[in-house]
Amino acid sequence: SFIEAEKYVAKLLNVTPSEIFLQKLWERSNGNPRFIENILIDLTLNKKIWKKKFFVFDFKFDNYILPEELLDDIYLRMAHLHKKNYQFFQYLAWAKVNLSKDLIKHILNINNEELFNLLQDGINNELFKKIGRYYRITFSEAKLRLMRELTTNQKKEISQKIVQYFDKHKITEIHFCENIISHAKYLKSYGAVRKYNTILAQIHFAKNNFYEAFLEMCNVIEL
Repeated sequence: SFIEAEKYVAKLLNVTPSEIFLQKLWERSNGNPRFIENILIDLTLNKKIWKKKFFVFDFKFDNYILPEELLDDIYLRMAHLHKKNYQFFQYLAWAKVNLSKDLIKHILNINNEELFNLLQDGINNELFKKIGRYYRITFSEAKLRLMRELTTNQKKEISQKIVQYFDKHKITEIHFCENIISHAKYLKSYGAVRKYNTILAQIHFAKNNFYEAFLEMCNVIEL
């Protein structure tokens, strides 16, 4: 858990980093103690968090590249996936959005038994992380490799399925709307882009994000 990871980091460093730093570390390591330790060693040796004989936890983790041995560990986990599930992971990597069970079944056209086997395979290899009722691929490095292995036609097929799925579901979260727009743009489906830009503007307005709502309506007008 996050609390256990926080205690582990404090034990390793003899100091407790900021919550923002810990959250980013938690996300990049998936809470794996070995990953946490190796990332902290890497950041310390490269003086990203060790400055003038003190720990300084202002590192943002933007574009941070994991140490080579951790990358090898991730790729080994990917190789342990069952062949069919590996292909499923390729498709889901392109989805980009957080994945509900229903959306996974829609994208992959699989039944409940196949879904169960996929989720177990992914979780057992620490390549799937459950967040509430959603799942996401754990490591960005895994996601990037999986996406690179897809053909253009496969990407278009997945994007089309995602746009179709959300056409029948109410969207209330900014994350989902932004990613649906990216899929619609990839398909050059400008009617869908306009539709979801409008929905995104409405979501921002409901959250009192008036400037962001204005920008989205400008995007609609410019299409």
